[in-house]
Amino acid sequence: CTFHSMISSAIDTLERGDESSTCRLESSNYSRFRYRRNFQRSEKSPDVETLTPEQIEIIKHANPDSDSFDPNSWYPPLPSNHPDLARLQMPSSKCPSESGIIKTAWGEVSGGPLLAGIAAALQPQNVRIGDLMRRAWETRDSLSSVTVDNKWIATLAGDLAEVALRQGPSKETIKIGSPGHWNSSHTPQYYFLNNDQGLEFTKAEVRGDIDGLILASKAADWYNSIPSLRLSQIFDMYYSDRGVFNESIRACNRKALFSEVVDKETIFAQTYRAAMVFNSNTKLPKGTLSDEKVESFSVEAVNELF
Repeated sequence: CTFHSMISSAIDTLERGDESSTCRLESSNYSRFRYRRNFQRSEKSPDVETLTPEQIEIIKHANPDSDSFDPNSWYPPLPSNHPDLARLQMPSSKCPSESGIIKTAWGEVSGGPLLAGIAAALQPQNVRIGDLMRRAWETRDSLSSVTVDNKWIATLAGDLAEVALRQGPSKETIKIGSPGHWNSSHTPQYYFLNNDQGLEFTKAEVRGDIDGLILASKAADWYNSIPSLRLSQIFDMYYSDRGVFNESIRACNRKALFSEVVDKETIFAQTYRAAMVFNSNTKLPKGTLSDEKVESFSVEAVNELF
């Protein structure tokens, strides 16, 4: 059950009904900007829908043997080009719930990319982006042999590419690392984000991607030396003061380890390639982007992370 919970990384954006008790204000200075409210009753009549006398008479004299009365019959029919999505839209939550989150002493971590990075490292692959895209790339010599690393697209490059393609065309500034909180500090079971913006790459996912890359860079050597090594043992050592066979390889040292494992040029190259693949195969809200736009948004996303 624990393993299944770790890989079930998802964000539920629909309204739950418990937002009044589970949502937190992102700014602790909110109370300073509150103003005294006026509780005097307004002279205006309440803004509610009312029935005309003719409509009331129709309801009173309705035939009980006939089908149930439909109040919507009083309204004009929707136009033929009215989208189905606009007819019924579920309300969204102000603090969406995020699943697959692991609570550690060094911050919350998303288990999905953490496991994906290790799994990709144990079966390394470098795939030509031309083989992953719908458009023909054989005529472009500069990109025909470009490859994407599976451990990168499974972790940091994949999430940064999503941010670049979804936030880049629609937002002035890219947002990375949405924070969150647990429902309880004593018995944490559910993890909620503090707001409903920038959900493409949350703070827990950032830590999960970084830890996934760090462990991915060492996992193959560890398993070659100790074939019986278990995944739970790696996590137990990494998220402790002992470290994984070395006191330096532990979660509290992730910033230094991250700078050793990766460099900014590699991050940008892998993010741009992943974004090119997603742009060709994914239906984006703003449509397919030009290669120049994809590159520009990828640079913005990487710079925002650093």
